[in-house]
Amino acid sequence: MSDNENNAEIESKVLTVLKKIDENISHDDTDIAHELGKSKTNKTPNIVSFVSRRTRNNIYKERRKLKSNAPGKPTSERVFINVNLTKRNKHLFSLSNAERNKFSWKYIWTINGRILLRQSNDSRVIAIRSEKDVEHIKNPMDSPRNPN
Repeated sequence: MSDNENNAEIESKVLTVLKKIDENISHDDTDIAHELGKSKTNKTPNIVSFVSRRTRNNIYKERRKLKSNAPGKPTSERVFINVNLTKRNKHLFSLSNAERNKFSWKYIWTINGRILLRQSNDSRVIAIRSEKDVEHIKNPMDSPRNPN
């Protein structure tokens, strides 16, 4: 099987999943889809490049509509949609997530490559742009940054 055939097969599988989020999405909305290579868990993640940011943002925003992520479903059958972060931001996200868990913060997410955290439903959002910002998870009152 050639790379083009393999990529077409992967794109078809990806579109099947994306149609669960947006039934109007089509092949014309994606530029390319391909495998990234085996992960540490022997799963093969796929990456999709969308033609427009609007489509990408809509899919990312509505990804919770995937019924395959229902609690109790085996992890091997679950689908996760994440933004492909830069190496630096992956590192910052990992550090932030570790501190978030340690200090029982409720939310961490990314938007357009930016890492955002919120301690609780009614607390303000903190943007993580450097390792120094991760320190603010320990003491949120010191954080001067708000992405809004």
